[in-house]
Amino acid sequence: MPVAPLLKSPRCSAPSGLPLYRQIPKGLEENLLWRQEILTRASTDRSFQKDMIAACSEDILFWVNGFVWTYDPRQESPKLPFITWEFQDNGLCCLEESIGKTDLLIEKSRDMGASWMCLTTFLWRWMFRPLQSFLMVSRKEALVDGSADSLFGHLDFVMRGLPCWMIPTHKRNKLKLSNLDNGSRIEGESTTDNIGRGGRRTALLVDEFAAFEGGGWDVLSATADNTNTRLFNSTPNGTANAFYAQRQAGTPRLRFHWSDHPDKGADKYKDKTDRWRSPWYDNECIRRAHPVEIATQLDIDYQGSAYPFFDTRTLEELGREWCREPDHIGTLEVEQGYEPNFVEDNVGPLKVWVDLNDDGFPLSSRDYVIGVDVSQGTGASE
Repeated sequence: MPVAPLLKSPRCSAPSGLPLYRQIPKGLEENLLWRQEILTRASTDRSFQKDMIAACSEDILFWVNGFVWTYDPRQESPKLPFITWEFQDNGLCCLEESIGKTDLLIEKSRDMGASWMCLTTFLWRWMFRPLQSFLMVSRKEALVDGSADSLFGHLDFVMRGLPCWMIPTHKRNKLKLSNLDNGSRIEGESTTDNIGRGGRRTALLVDEFAAFEGGGWDVLSATADNTNTRLFNSTPNGTANAFYAQRQAGTPRLRFHWSDHPDKGADKYKDKTDRWRSPWYDNECIRRAHPVEIATQLDIDYQGSAYPFFDTRTLEELGREWCREPDHIGTLEVEQGYEPNFVEDNVGPLKVWVDLNDDGFPLSSRDYVIGVDVSQGTGASE
């Protein structure tokens, strides 16, 4: 199957589709004033509290932009209101709409808030939807629960920032958060555990999936029957892993590239290799220096993140100058008796740069040399 197209939520593309959310200002000062006015009124008006809870229950973007706080210790004021960018609006809507229906792959540049979006979506449904069951998985238990930077650490931070009248009666244990009012729960595991032994799940988050030991194939197999929705979230880490395989298999996909960020992508432009650049990106390339780190943390470049012998950008430039499109594209089928049959379909994995006879075979009047790239089992070349 070809790589799936990027997801776009119809809710976020229709200007009239989010009337509640669009009441909240996006500017920092205006947003803070809006939050202060809401909290002041709600402090003495229980009917207004119920109205706000109902509005939050109806629209995840209203809840996030109106009541959720995030944390960035690099800033002068580390506690920040979670004011979503346009790409995050679409991402949160797609995440919420996918739960219970389909797997979702999230490929991202570093520091785009993807993990925060996944966790916020889980917490929103944990608060406002009954009998939800979520599982969060990472490669080490300490990354799931054990510090402020862990997945549960992020959830704890969001919970502490919510007004007390909004927080349900709950119980927090190691690797578990239980909503005692509606029966929903969020749990965590590491890859050293028997993932999925806890039974069926509403959705499951596999965070930084491409970095899992052994490529993550055991996780992919162990979780296949546990839920209808697995969120595979990661920066690239080469192509010899289950994360890349899911991408290539056509799993519905979100892409959070740095160029979509209003600050990082300010004054962006495309260079001669058709890649995005900006003043922020150029400075990051100087700071990071190593091309593999740039490919991994910034470019969402799967080939470049695998420590290739040749620089991928150099190969792309050579390809544009010296390579041509294949003469035939199709699938090689091996029928009973091991007779090969080439079916030309323009979408298959086999690309041929030679003339074929009427039976689909290379001309026998020529000599051929074949080279095969077996380093990762990802392809071959003539």
